[in-house]
Amino acid sequence: MAVDSRSKASVMSRYALRMGNDFSRAEMSPRERELRSRAAQLLATEGLLHGNIVERQVLCGRKGCRCERGEKHATVYVYRRQGGKMRQLYVGKVHDAAVRRWVEQDKQLRALLEEIWEIHWARVKGHGRPPKGG
Repeated sequence: MAVDSRSKASVMSRYALRMGNDFSRAEMSPRERELRSRAAQLLATEGLLHGNIVERQVLCGRKGCRCERGEKHATVYVYRRQGGKMRQLYVGKVHDAAVRRWVEQDKQLRALLEEIWEIHWARVKGHGRPPKGG
């Protein structure tokens, strides 16, 4: 049985990998649109901070302070790897809530991006082949 080359080409073009900016939102799956919308909302927030929150108990070193009696001070740091080195940043009590929120928002954004990357991975992997059942 002979296959019409025009119909085969039109079927393959439907599944062709899009390059550039010509991939419209209407062509995205509802899940991808939702992920992108949530990511855009997070990007529009007040801040994102990549790192991990670490709470430590420290001695301040002042004479007569309660920490000399074993009642250490609770402190908060943000840790991240930067340029191959581990970096730490002290977070004061004034900024504690905001920094925690920024770190959490960064984690949420990265999770959304991971899902979007998986969608695009599958799209590239399936390049040139129609999806199963289609």
